[in-house]
Amino acid sequence: MNTREPVVTGSPEATRRLARRFGAGLKRGDCVALCGPMGAGKTLFVQGLAEGLKAKEPVTSPTFSLMNRYNAAFPVYHFDLYRCSSEREFDDLGWDEYFHADGVTAVEWADKFIRFFPPPFWRVVIEIFTEKKRRISFEFVTSNPAAAP
Repeated sequence: MNTREPVVTGSPEATRRLARRFGAGLKRGDCVALCGPMGAGKTLFVQGLAEGLKAKEPVTSPTFSLMNRYNAAFPVYHFDLYRCSSEREFDDLGWDEYFHADGVTAVEWADKFIRFFPPPFWRVVIEIFTEKKRRISFEFVTSNPAAAP
C-alpha cells in the first residue's frame, strides 16, 4: 500500500481545493473509496474531485438514487452507499460494471462494503477535527486484506 501524508484543511473551500487537485491527477479506471462519519465532507470532496476532472454539471449526493453519473473529461460515477443495507443490494447496483471501467468511480460510505472493492483503489478517509477543520488521509490500496472470500 502506498500512502500520502495526511492533510489538514481549515475550511470547506480548502477541502474542495485539495479534492480538485487530487481529482485532476486521476485517470480512467481509478476508484476512490471515501470513508468518514456523517457530515465529514465526503460529498464536498467528490464535488472538488469532479471539478478537477472538468465536470460539466453540478455534483449532488446520490443518497436516494445510490449512483449519479457526471460528464467530465471522462465519466465520473458517484455512488453513495449510506442507504445500501445488504450485500445483495450492493451487488444489485451493478457496481462491478463501473469499477475500473471507462471513468472514475467515487464511492461515499465505502467502508460498508470495502471488502468487495477490487484493487487497486484509493482509500480516502476524512476525519472531523472541528466544525470546519478536516484531516484527510490518502492510501493507495493494491491488495485488499478485507476482501470477501
